[in-house]
Amino acid sequence: MWGSSYLIEVKSFSAATASFIISIFFASITVGRIISGFITFWLSNQKVLLLSQITLLIGILIVAIGKGSIMYGGFILIGLGCAAIFPTMIHETPRRFGESNSGAIIGYQVAFGYVRITVLPPLIGVFFQNFSMNLFPIFLAVFTLILLGATIVIEKKRTVRNY
Repeated sequence: MWGSSYLIEVKSFSAATASFIISIFFASITVGRIISGFITFWLSNQKVLLLSQITLLIGILIVAIGKGSIMYGGFILIGLGCAAIFPTMIHETPRRFGESNSGAIIGYQVAFGYVRITVLPPLIGVFFQNFSMNLFPIFLAVFTLILLGATIVIEKKRTVRNY
């Protein structure tokens, strides 16, 4: 939600160009969701999650250090990286937490997703207003690293329980 502000304030793009780049970001989420559906024929959900999160981190790195037209690629990678994460996590819930718990846990996942989209952007906006929009990629990277760490921990615990 803060991508266009970052592009305008930090990277000095015009409002029109920043809006276009963010439109491409949203289009890449749509394309990524379609592609990820087919990728699951060849890769496990765990590999899709890791690949998505690594793609997301590469996109964030490009956005953080890139200039000019490379920013298009960075936001495309961020969109492609984000595309499969939520649906794959929902799909993995019964395997990770058991069939009997999956309904309640999926409810929590969806509820927290809505709370996050409602609460986090305004809070981060207040933070950026008081500090610097330059911190935008750091926020993205920190949240992605937390997600990556949680994914790895859950998979390790799941693997240990299976043996």
